[in-house]
Amino acid sequence: MAEYRFSRRAAVDLEAIADYTIKRHGIEQSRCYRDELGACFDRLADNPRLGRRAEHLGAGLRRYEHRSHIIFYQQTGTHLQIVRVLHYRMEAPRHLW
Repeated sequence: MAEYRFSRRAAVDLEAIADYTIKRHGIEQSRCYRDELGACFDRLADNPRLGRRAEHLGAGLRRYEHRSHIIFYQQTGTHLQIVRVLHYRMEAPRHLW
């Protein structure tokens, strides 16, 4: 399995998603969604071209949609860098960088 890493902002995104999900849907649903996102990260690390190109937002940037979130990532020489995990209603150009 290939390696992936989170940017600081992506780590904060994941914490916020977990907190929101716990408050709205409970801890069990939060764990399920965390596991689903983890499976997405694994899949993307193994197959980085799975997501669509989003180079208009940043060099080498790709996006992958899962439920109500969009995972933005870049392939580096050694690993997959998860840049952000944003809700689909957020304006990506304003929140990515």
